[in-house]
Amino acid sequence: MSNWQKAVREAGPHMSLGAQIAGGLLIFLLLGYWADHLLGSGPWGILVGAALGMTAVIVRLMQVAKDQR
Repeated sequence: MSNWQKAVREAGPHMSLGAQIAGGLLIFLLLGYWADHLLGSGPWGILVGAALGMTAVIVRLMQVAKDQR
């Protein structure tokens, strides 16, 4: 196996990390927006959604960092 193939194989699990981060944050933001629209609660749903999304991103990054040990 060449060095290039080995590098791609090792990087494989991390190649979708950006999409996972963006998607996770976007999903929570959209859920917060939907809750605001449904409940008429102002910006609170988006703020809670953003906080939950950032928490999910941090947890995912900690999982990835833990797997690298």
